[in-house]
Amino acid sequence: DTDGKVIESGLTTDASGKIAVSDLTPGNYQLVETKAPTGYELDATPIKFEVEKGQTEAVQVSMTNTLTKGGFVLTKTDDKTGEALQGAVFELQDTDGKVIESGLTLYA
Repeated sequence: DTDGKVIESGLTTDASGKIAVSDLTPGNYQLVETKAPTGYELDATPIKFEVEKGQTEAVQVSMTNTLTKGGFVLTKTDDKTGEALQGAVFELQDTDGKVIESGLTLYA
């Protein structure tokens, strides 16, 4: 409820990204995400909604998740000595070969 008392937990979105709950008494409620889908950031911001007396259709609420951003670390080494090599210059491309960033230089 809006005071933070858990009414139902473990509600999981289905293949279409939906959750349906029925038989709620009229009043104010909130949904709180406790686990985001793999690869997405958790958004624990409460989604508030109200169930009204005499309501004939389910309240529709929605939210979106942000993809978790990643990164990389490239280490360039000499294949014989294993020594770190500095000064190599790279460009970052997407899978279609479009340059995203250029002039990436390795430093020791």
